[in-house]
Amino acid sequence: MDCSLDDLWLGSDIPQHDGFIGFEEEPRMQQIGRHTAWDACAHLNAVQARAAARRMQEILHRQVSETDSWREIKWAGQRWLLQLFQQPNWRAEMQKHYGTSWQEEWDRLENNDDKLNFISFRSMSEKSLMVNYSAYIDRIIAESRKPVMTRAPIPDPTGPLLVLVPDFNRIIGFIAYNDTQNALLLTALALQAFHVEHGAYPPALAALVPKYLPKIPDDPFARAGNLLYALRGEHYLLYSIGPDGKDDGGIPMANEDMMAGVRFFPLSSQTPQGDIVAGTSVR
Repeated sequence: MDCSLDDLWLGSDIPQHDGFIGFEEEPRMQQIGRHTAWDACAHLNAVQARAAARRMQEILHRQVSETDSWREIKWAGQRWLLQLFQQPNWRAEMQKHYGTSWQEEWDRLENNDDKLNFISFRSMSEKSLMVNYSAYIDRIIAESRKPVMTRAPIPDPTGPLLVLVPDFNRIIGFIAYNDTQNALLLTALALQAFHVEHGAYPPALAALVPKYLPKIPDDPFARAGNLLYALRGEHYLLYSIGPDGKDDGGIPMANEDMMAGVRFFPLSSQTPQGDIVAGTSVR
């Protein structure tokens, strides 16, 4: 368990050094740690489980917030643009980062409004590009403060912004999924400590507060509310409602690996159905 939590700690440290890369690498590193942590959880005694829960709380407390990561991305992008503008042929240099020519990018666009936006971006001044980039990221920052399922859609970037802006609509689901799995693991550790000390699991998660947890973890995919819990004989069912935004009674998602690649927006046609269930879901 200590080794597993080391992986989680390392994952939480990544975004502090690179917000953009951290969005991708933090969940992957933490997934490695959680995989072995779930296997170890049921074998811990009360002292070990409570110690692991305390350390898990420390890890979650020190994690860089999504909002702060987007701010770092904004500042990094602004710094890159200022350096780019020092070159007399900066538009040609920016084109190299596309991997395609301007003509190929133009041919890819099907919507007339997108093409008009592309034309305006193609001829944009240094000042206008900086202002448009900053305004776009500011919209993302504002939405990142809201619960995932209440966020407004943000149009995909076009033109030069494609070089500067990560895929927001994919990243938000990836982050929420990782946060959900961490919340489930923290709660499972507290449940293990309770079970060892009392010989049974609690009738409700409220029994874990404040001795085992300072508060019941929120469900990152809920508009408001905590993780869901129910006793099942000598065992328990602990789960999040998942990205479809509805309680499926603990029926797990068929393939949670999809969460790593889906271009996510709440209730889109690509949204995986089912709940994210502790201990039974794919991890």
